[in-house]
Amino acid sequence: MEFVNEREILVNATQRSGHHAFIDWLLRNRSRHLFLNFVKSDNFFRRRFIEARPNLRFVNDLNLSLEREISGDFTHKELIVYNMENCFTREALQVFNSESKSTTGIEPEGILRGLAQRSVQ
Repeated sequence: MEFVNEREILVNATQRSGHHAFIDWLLRNRSRHLFLNFVKSDNFFRRRFIEARPNLRFVNDLNLSLEREISGDFTHKELIVYNMENCFTREALQVFNSESKSTTGIEPEGILRGLAQRSVQ
C-alpha cells in the first residue's frame, strides 16, 4: 500500500481551551493539509457529520472532495491533523492508533505512534 500522508498529528484537548488557535497556526504554516475537526472514533470520515459543516470539520488547502476521500481515492497530503475533544488520553491514542486508519490511506506507523505507545505503557 502506498501511503498518502507524510505527517499526522493528534490534538487532544478540552473544549474551549484555546487549542484551535494552535491548530490554526499549524495549518497556516504547512501546505497540502487536511484538518479533521472533532474526531470521535476511528471512523475519521463521518459523511453526514462533515457535510453539516464542512468549513469547520474538513478544512484543507487542497480542494479535496469528501466523496473521493471516502471512496478510498486519496489525495497526497503533507499533513493531516485530527482534533479530539474531552477524551481521556488513552482513548484518544486508541483511536489515533486504530488499525482502521490503514483503510483511510494513513500510514499506520510513525513518530507519533511510537510516542503514543510509550505514553500508554
